Amino acid sequence: MKKLAVSAVLFAACLWAADFWQSKPYTEWNDKDVKKMLDGSPWSKETSVATADGDSIAGNAGKRGSRTPGTMGEANPVDRSSENGLEEPGKPGRSGGNSDGVAIPTMTVIVRWQSALPVKQALARAKYGSEVSTSPEANKLIETVEPNYIIVVSGLMRTLFQADSGVVKAAVLNASELAVKGKDPIHPVDFMVQPSGRGVDAYFAFPKSAAFSPDDKEVEFTAKFRAITVRQRFQFKNMVINGKLEL
Repeated sequence: MKKLAVSAVLFAACLWAADFWQSKPYTEWNDKDVKKMLDGSPWSKETSVATADGDSIAGNAGKRGSRTPGTMGEANPVDRSSENGLEEPGKPGRSGGNSDGVAIPTMTVIVRWQSALPVKQALARAKYGSEVSTSPEANKLIETVEPNYIIVVSGLMRTLFQADSGVVKAAVLNASELAVKGKDPIHPVDFMVQPSGRGVDAYFAFPKSAAFSPDDKEVEFTAKFRAITVRQRFQFKNMVINGKLEL
């Protein structure tokens, strides 16, 4: 009897300590859970990036940009706006400093593995609320299997993309990759931007033919937008749910 009581206590402690995406179904996630999944989880990481060129933040403010650099068809699991104009800059982040004490403009972005199942579940929960378990649209969003890994950099300045769309797309595709130690880097097969609030979200499609496993330990995402370079590492051991690596 005593052993059973101890086991029950240990089991309860394990449940309490487990991350919410491991301990309860997405239909029971609250607003705090959804925000954490989308902004600060193993699949979504906030990072500050320095801008070597102040023009990328403020120099072109107020000018109207060009059309967005292309689309990715059905690769993006969330709804996309048809609005193409890039008019307003977003908010710059805090300023850092270099060794000479000179302030360096920085901006804060979120790098999110958007094709991952728990991220899609959070997006559906945020959009459909309590109806997420009965909505056909929510089910389609969650169950759709994307042909590529989709990674989103959220919170970029609109002024970063005020140039010829073809030139922008080619430059970003060429300067972006997923890198695993001991393997050749993987480059995206497509790229697009989508206006989001006062900023821009950049969507990358990486081929799923480049299979990953927990044995790879971690992958580093790198993307360059003019003077801004975004780098973020993802640890695969933390992205496993029910024994499956969710990407």
